Order: sequence, then C-alpha cells, then structure tokens
Amino acid sequence: LQLYSVRDAVGRDFPGVIERIAGMGYEGIEWWNVPGVAAAQAAQQLAGLGLQVPSAHSATPVGDKKNQVLDTLAAFGCKRLIVP
Repeated sequence: LQLYSVRDAVGRDFPGVIERIAGMGYEGIEWWNVPGVAAAQAAQQLAGLGLQVPSAHSATPVGDKKNQVLDTLAAFGCKRLIVP
C-alpha cells in the first residue's frame, strides 16, 4: 500500500492508520515522508506490526537532502527508491 494514497489519514493519526493497514492483511507499505513522523520511530512501529517497506517514495538522494534520504532508506532496510 502506498502511504501517499492515504496521506490525509496518516497525517492525522499515523499509529492508528498503520495498525488498521496491518489489520487489513497488508504485508508492506511504500514509505512516503509523513510530516511530523520520524523514519526511525515509524520503522519500529512497522516492524512491530510485521509490515515491510520494500520501497520508498522520496526525493533523489543528492545535494542537501542526500543524507536524510539515505538515512530514511536505511531505517527501513529499504533498497528501492521511487523518485517522483
């Protein structure tokens, strides 16, 4: 499930929406940088619910945001980056 497709809901209640997504039987999500949600914290919750992050939708890892993008991918153990 692409988190971007439920961006309004995760922006209001990230933990609750993630729990409902896991409860629906999804095995993974495509990460999208949810405002106010730290990747490391999200990674812990997702792992606890058995949700994998096979891909992330983010900026290209160049320039000022390079380390931020790479750190986010590392937090999830994610090897695929989808650049909009």
